[in-house]
Amino acid sequence: MEVIFAIANRIVSQNAEALGDATDRFGGIGRDGVLHVLLTEKGTDGALLPVTGPYAFQRGKIVKLLADNYIKNQCDVTNLEVANAVAQVILIL
Repeated sequence: MEVIFAIANRIVSQNAEALGDATDRFGGIGRDGVLHVLLTEKGTDGALLPVTGPYAFQRGKIVKLLADNYIKNQCDVTNLEVANAVAQVILIL
């Protein structure tokens, strides 16, 4: 699916970068995370944890969480593991 998304975006913008990988400027945020952030804004990437898992989020840092074990498609974000990650982000704000 991520390749189809990248191809569709390319048709409009006619870009010839690496197709569908993490460096693709037209890749989806759900696959690639936030790209092109300053090194000072980047935290340590990790994985979405079980519902009781503790995160070491830091204020002002952007992290990418691999969620393949818990999220099966782009609409599948209403589970306790996602709620745990969001709640822990809110706690550091």
